[in-house]
Amino acid sequence: MNENVMRIILCTLLSITSLGTAIAQEKPRVRTASESEIREAIRERGKSDQPKNKSERTRPELGYKISDGKICFLKGGKYDCLSVYSDGKRLEIVDRRGNREFLN
Repeated sequence: MNENVMRIILCTLLSITSLGTAIAQEKPRVRTASESEIREAIRERGKSDQPKNKSERTRPELGYKISDGKICFLKGGKYDCLSVYSDGKRLEIVDRRGNREFLN
């Protein structure tokens, strides 16, 4: 009887371990987005967000700088930067407070 109980416990532990490994392998790998990925996503989003009339197009100039994994905006003489990550399909923006939003 003790051998059967031990076998059941061992089989249960092995199945839980293999299930956990399978789930861990399914997680998408997130990496820092490249500058070209960021520029392409902004370009595509800009095409779909075209203003309907000319008055919507006029706004104060906003300076920005794009590098690998970062988009920085010039506000009041200071740069405010956002981190950009990619899983190969989507770009995710994370601000300094930890708020997340998908770019595409």
